[in-house]
Amino acid sequence: MSGSRSHTTTLLALLAVSLTACSSAPARTTPTGGSQTAPSSPSFVASATPAPAVTKRSLFTMPAASNGLHDLACSGPDELVWTTVDDTEVWAGGQGTPAHKLVSLPAGHFIGNLHASGHWAVFVFGTAGPNSQTESLASWQVYAVDLTTGAARVLDSASSGAPLQAEPTPSVTGDLAIWDRLTGPSSAQLITENLASRVRTAVPLPTSIYPVRPFIDAVGRIVFLNHATDPNRGHEEPTFRGGAFMAYDPATHVVSQLDSSPTANFVTVAGQIAAWWDPDAAEFFLTPTSGGPRRSLGKGYASDYLSETIFVMRKAQTEDTMLAVSLATQHTVDLPSDVRASDVQAVCGSSVYVLLNDDTFVAFTVA
Repeated sequence: MSGSRSHTTTLLALLAVSLTACSSAPARTTPTGGSQTAPSSPSFVASATPAPAVTKRSLFTMPAASNGLHDLACSGPDELVWTTVDDTEVWAGGQGTPAHKLVSLPAGHFIGNLHASGHWAVFVFGTAGPNSQTESLASWQVYAVDLTTGAARVLDSASSGAPLQAEPTPSVTGDLAIWDRLTGPSSAQLITENLASRVRTAVPLPTSIYPVRPFIDAVGRIVFLNHATDPNRGHEEPTFRGGAFMAYDPATHVVSQLDSSPTANFVTVAGQIAAWWDPDAAEFFLTPTSGGPRRSLGKGYASDYLSETIFVMRKAQTEDTMLAVSLATQHTVDLPSDVRASDVQAVCGSSVYVLLNDDTFVAFTVA
């Protein structure tokens, strides 16, 4: 399931200016880097079926007790998770679940990188630091919340040293959570945990790899970006950390490169497919997490909204409009003006979820 990350607003502004448990056996890399990029990067070509229609459905009204919306994710179709504007609360609600508060946290901090799947949500709870080259945060904690019981616990934390140079980007697929943790100026570690069994594993990647933005696909394969290949490494904000698009298979302990681009960015995973952005071409691509040719999703900006059915992206750098690409029919369709690039969104199934000005959560379904 795909949800918005808290970097969306910053991302838009800056762009406008410019598994159950992994074995600890050593990872092996494929002899040729594992790249299976299609030379021509073919674009999606619309099928002969009619272009999809977009329908609007009202879900529920945000309770008055919820202090606005900062970040939004969906754990499944019509099941939403959000954080409040003051970054002190996490809420959940849906068609079959009354809106309710899950977590209350102390004021004066931030909640970021919200992601949800099934009955779990993960996020970072942190404190801003002096924003120097040696320390951009004062502290951070990675939280997991059981959306069924409301029970929350800390998976990882840092209050000093190299981990404070960038906040982690956790994600969750079913019961499996994963996050990145800096271990030095040019190194990082991926950590997974089965949230049901609490079995935790450090992913055994080669030390030459600097993994960021990790996800776990539907069969337990770990997908991430190798920031070591990014020529802009060390000269960009953590939100924009890119690198070679790679995968680690815990069954075979093989690390493979899924695409030859050294600067892939904004990767997101749904099922066994991944969407990512090539900043040099300002173009999105779709790649199987098992490897195989990439396919162009078209030119676009500022998006990490993907489900197994649709991909949603900003239509143009200078516009606030969004469009959806149907992965089944390969059609693209403009989304209504209620879906704006400057607003927080989430995507699950065939629907894009937003909060309207009257505090109503709505679903725009592409079908």
